[in-house]
Amino acid sequence: MSVIIPHLVIPSEAQAETPGSASPKIIWCYLIENDELFLLCRIKARALSCLHVTRYVAPSLPQVYSAYMHIPDLKPDIAFPKLETLPSDIDFAFEAKRAAMWPHIVPRWGWDESFQRDLHVRRFSEKPFFEIRKGSSRLGTLSFQVIADHVRFGEFYLFPNFQRQGIGSCVLSHCLSISDQLKLPVRLEYLHWNPVGSLYRRHGFEEIGRTDIHCILERPISE
Repeated sequence: MSVIIPHLVIPSEAQAETPGSASPKIIWCYLIENDELFLLCRIKARALSCLHVTRYVAPSLPQVYSAYMHIPDLKPDIAFPKLETLPSDIDFAFEAKRAAMWPHIVPRWGWDESFQRDLHVRRFSEKPFFEIRKGSSRLGTLSFQVIADHVRFGEFYLFPNFQRQGIGSCVLSHCLSISDQLKLPVRLEYLHWNPVGSLYRRHGFEEIGRTDIHCILERPISE
């Protein structure tokens, strides 16, 4: 089942790619201003019958959408089931964020539960969230969002019991290999005092921007 996700960039045309039968399938759709028309062009899918495109009308949002089918399993035993817009899934993702980010947020700002939850719900509605699961253990979350000219990676949280075991590095490498198959760079941001920045830099990310609180990084395509 496809999920239509709003994005921030407007490409000149819609595209779809299937780099291989074992690779994730991507659709980029261009929603033109006329509500009666939905233009999807240059589809390069060998298994078109497996792709389902849903019309999504949101006049207040930018007019580009993509459908990301799934994240392939990381062998031997890590899977990435997509989190749906169910209260239990939203709550799980919020607990992962709170557990991972508490040490980096509380010393500076304290923890405003209402504000953090509202922010989380907005983020959950804007991008696809995936669970990181190993066997029966729920390790954390990530977001992997394909945009016209890059992959947006984020919401990458592991519960403390699963940190410092090499899991984050393996999961990040796996997602970067997918972006390389798609021939797209990867962008992300993180709180600049969060030590996770060293993980990203070890994997080839470079700083391309900075705000008062965030570092913005990009990792080029690896040939």
